[in-house]
Amino acid sequence: MNDARIQATQYIDTLRGYQKIIEYTLYPPYIEKRKFERAHNYPIYFVKYPTDIVPTGGRYEYNQAEKGLLDRDTDYFVIDSLTYDRFYIDSICATTPLECDFFKRLVAGEVENFRLIASFTYELPPFLPKVNVYSVNPDILIFERVR
Repeated sequence: MNDARIQATQYIDTLRGYQKIIEYTLYPPYIEKRKFERAHNYPIYFVKYPTDIVPTGGRYEYNQAEKGLLDRDTDYFVIDSLTYDRFYIDSICATTPLECDFFKRLVAGEVENFRLIASFTYELPPFLPKVNVYSVNPDILIFERVR
């Protein structure tokens, strides 16, 4: 009841999945992949050390930001706060500038190709003291492509 991913899972179950493509970041809610034409992790790679390089040659190109979503014809994009909060760290933005710019604009509602359709936030049970718990359960934002 208090984990945002549970509520997000229930919401995603109501989405029309037939002939639709959904992508999600690193800590997603449960997504029944068979419901969608294609469902997969958003191809992002965080550089871990100075000589680290972004892998190539896979099924999808990494770190393509909005262009990648548009090229893959993604209909729904599910992001979590544990992933997008990384883009407020200068060292992450220095190594993944396209993704950093895209996620900041997306969360701020400044991306014309995707609109926020649902937002789910973790809340502690009412019998616990009100404290911020950033590393336990992520907030979930669900975007739909504007066509």
